[in-house]
Amino acid sequence: MPRKTDTDLKLPHRLQERVARYLYQKWVEFPDDLPFSSLLDRLRRAPRLCRPAIAERFRRYHRSPHVEGEKAAFFYVGSAREVCVAGDFNHWQPHHMKQVAGSPFYYLIRRFPRDARLDYKLIIDGTWHLDPNNPRQVPGGYGANSELRMPDYTDPPAFARRKEEIRGTLRFLQLESKIYQRMRSIILYLPPDYTQERTYPALYIHDGGEYLSLAGLHLTVEGMIERGEIEPIVLVMVPPLYRTIEYAMNRIYERFIVKEVVPFAEREARLSPRPQDRGLLGPSLGGLISTFIALRNPDCFGRVIGQSSAFQWQGGRILDLVRKTERKPIEFVLDCGIFEGIIQINRRMRDLLLRKGYPLTWAEYPEGHSWGSWRAHAGWAIEQHWGRKRKRAPSAMPLPRETDVTNRQ
Repeated sequence: MPRKTDTDLKLPHRLQERVARYLYQKWVEFPDDLPFSSLLDRLRRAPRLCRPAIAERFRRYHRSPHVEGEKAAFFYVGSAREVCVAGDFNHWQPHHMKQVAGSPFYYLIRRFPRDARLDYKLIIDGTWHLDPNNPRQVPGGYGANSELRMPDYTDPPAFARRKEEIRGTLRFLQLESKIYQRMRSIILYLPPDYTQERTYPALYIHDGGEYLSLAGLHLTVEGMIERGEIEPIVLVMVPPLYRTIEYAMNRIYERFIVKEVVPFAEREARLSPRPQDRGLLGPSLGGLISTFIALRNPDCFGRVIGQSSAFQWQGGRILDLVRKTERKPIEFVLDCGIFEGIIQINRRMRDLLLRKGYPLTWAEYPEGHSWGSWRAHAGWAIEQHWGRKRKRAPSAMPLPRETDVTNRQ
């Protein structure tokens, strides 16, 4: 008679229950504050039949990414052939997540500054997804992203105290452009208690539709006005028509802003005609075109805010414009995220403007090239120009310490 193998043996039902209970208690029951490294060790050492339950228990009681000090562990639990993560920290280039053998648990560990804030998404079997185990989301130009907040990150005060509704007025207008031979949309924000009895400074905003819908800038600005942090200001939001073409230091678009948008806005609202009361704001290419227009039209604009400005465009030609021209009566506020590929050229522009003697205020954040960053810090930037307690930006300010952003696993 052939001998039975171990796989042919069947345990009595009660013994099966006792074995299952023992395995569950030994491997699946663990403290909620189990360190991530201990979780990985448990997953690897546990019998394979226990690993899915261990992964599911961790997923149920922990958000992704799981943060411990400077370490953030992105993780995913589910059936998949391949899982990647892409975000601000890797310039949106998908990085593969490791799978614990015999389990549905995928993970990737990275180190970040303790006050970092980053956008990211998961790519599961080639399809981009929000992280299903992370309730935090932020709006983006291509849809919402999941958000990582490290332990010491806090929203800037102006953004944290933004209003839910406005008392001011939003006006959606149409400008008949002779330059473009078509109608162009213009959005005006008038502050609370706006009156024709005085004039107001104006901020002309590129990517105006996004600053309205994704950043809610009017909500941030109105909160600052009502708290007395900035003087009342009018926002002139200009949505682009052909963004990449118009914002690439395009002289036709420059004429459109200077010759048509400014006169149109000043017919529609009581705006100060002084250059120091007119500013330009934009993110990325919007920061580039803001700088370009102001440098070529200092008799029209005296203030610039550039968020993550795309100064690298056309080989950094905008830096040559600064080098070859005399200093103009313009004040700059520039910021950039340390996880952006353009941080170095933004620092070069900062240094160049300071050497030329321009009043400049600079900030860099442990963030990336995203609306999550721009919407949070736009209020601070506006306060540097129109704050009630603002100090004139020095023309030779000490430069901030540069931050090492090398990822170490």
